[in-house]
Amino acid sequence: MNIIIADHDTILRKKLRKILEDNHYNVVDEATNGLHTYDKYVAHEPDLVIISLQMPIFNSLDTIERILSHNNKALIVVISTQNQQKMVFDALEKGAVHYLTTPYVNEQVIGVIEQMHHLLEERRKYV
Repeated sequence: MNIIIADHDTILRKKLRKILEDNHYNVVDEATNGLHTYDKYVAHEPDLVIISLQMPIFNSLDTIERILSHNNKALIVVISTQNQQKMVFDALEKGAVHYLTTPYVNEQVIGVIEQMHHLLEERRKYV
């Protein structure tokens, strides 16, 4: 599974990358703002984008819309803090399929990624 991680916070981005790579997932790129996230999505066409709700330049909701307008089957998981519940709901309404909360708990991260992997496999059966 090829993944792009988009978060302006370097420490959180690197921690998430380590969790994913330690569990044999392939992080193809990282982005620090919404514009770069979209550009890197178009360049790599990854299986999954994990994007923070706190993104500069293009905010995360605009970035989700742009990615889904490019590919309406894109899988997007948002990263939130505990106090961003409304933004999580907004992101899910825009087309994100799941969310992660910080601070990261390895089991939670891998559980969500495994769900995304299964969803991707199901979609591929019908293509």
